[in-house]
Amino acid sequence: MDKLNARCNANERTVVKICGMTKCEDITVAADAGADYIGVVINVPRSPRCQTIDRARALSQFSPLPIVAVTVNQTIQQLQEIVSVVAPAV
Repeated sequence: MDKLNARCNANERTVVKICGMTKCEDITVAADAGADYIGVVINVPRSPRCQTIDRARALSQFSPLPIVAVTVNQTIQQLQEIVSVVAPAV
């Protein structure tokens, strides 16, 4: 969170996160367009952009940008697994 807070300083430019990443090609486009972060929807079955933890890890390993884990109603154990497997920045 310290990196995010540092980047959100009022004297700096707007920080951009592109959410709902599902493909490596889209991550490349987001990075080339100047995004600061990418969001990956993890374990939210009702979302059309939902990714498994393993797929989120693969996207994270590919991404030149920090990953933001986007999820809802997860247990502490599920969140711990996401953090340990995917290693999101936020």
